[in-house]
Amino acid sequence: HSINVANLAEAAAGAIGANPLLTRVGVYYHDVGKIVRPHYFIENQPSGRNPHDRLKPATSA
Repeated sequence: HSINVANLAEAAAGAIGANPLLTRVGVYYHDVGKIVRPHYFIENQPSGRNPHDRLKPATSA
């Protein structure tokens, strides 16, 4: 997943004149937040259970 996203982001950054290397490095950190609370992300939730349903919208964001 990370390699595919890095390839896409790097190409997109180059196309708009942004720094492709900085973008590629940033991609590798984009999922770091999932380490602490992985159950809050849809790909890690059993069907029918969403912890965001019990939270206020401001907290959920």
